[in-house]
Amino acid sequence: MSTDAIVILKDEHKEIRKLFRDFRSAGDNAVKTKGKIVDKIIEALTVHTYIENVEHHIEEEADEWFPKVREALGRKELREIGEEMLARREKAPWRPSQPSALKKTVDAIIK
Repeated sequence: MSTDAIVILKDEHKEIRKLFRDFRSAGDNAVKTKGKIVDKIIEALTVHTYIENVEHHIEEEADEWFPKVREALGRKELREIGEEMLARREKAPWRPSQPSALKKTVDAIIK
């Protein structure tokens, strides 16, 4: 697993997109399967929001923010940031109902 901050965020974006595709393709009667996928989507979005705490959409990050950051920071600094992100991921709430997750989510949306 890479510790490059941008690679980590892009990988999370890919996983979240995949979960939404899985949900859409599960079929109308796949209630249990869709419920499990929704749980995974909630967890992924909660962790992603907690780590990154930004209001950008996935496309805005990928198209605007990532190239500028990669240009401004060197590979070593991005790896250091990535290591910090991975460490925070271990401590991140996994459900939006956890108080710290709810506050971070609200803060990210309001800013």
